[in-house]
Amino acid sequence: RVKENRALIVGDAAVREFEALKEKSKKPLPGGAFNPGSAHQMREILFKRLKVPVRGKTDGGEPSVPAALLEPYADKYPFIKTYLAWQEDQTLLVKYLAPILKMVQPDGFLYGSFLIHGTVTGRLASSKPNLQNFTKLLRTIVYSRFLGGKILEVDFNQLELRLMAAEAQIGA
Repeated sequence: RVKENRALIVGDAAVREFEALKEKSKKPLPGGAFNPGSAHQMREILFKRLKVPVRGKTDGGEPSVPAALLEPYADKYPFIKTYLAWQEDQTLLVKYLAPILKMVQPDGFLYGSFLIHGTVTGRLASSKPNLQNFTKLLRTIVYSRFLGGKILEVDFNQLELRLMAAEAQIGA
């Protein structure tokens, strides 16, 4: 079941932080407003104005701006630290929170689908929403439908090997 009030609080807080980071990221730069969601504008700011070293390129030959390539420079460039925080909030809102809230059923429950043949490796997959991808923050908006019930997080680390060892009667 989804705690709608908690989801709205989490969403509102993320939106406020997102907007504050967006404003904060504009301040240290001459030239006024920009869109942090625009890779073209971010390339201009990062690599031309701030002279951040280029660590990777896109297929088109442009400098690449994914978080993994920018993280090493976050301490040296406060703008990058702010931009990465903005990107994290953007992902939380757009990729996770908004779609999940749209999937909550009238009874307040969130019903995910588990697919037995959802991956090439034969592992279970989850969709609509992907319950295996919930961030720690998103886990705070759901609770068990049963009074006093718990929601378990299970790691099937090496499950296939352990099942084969058990079947072959080999100690795992």
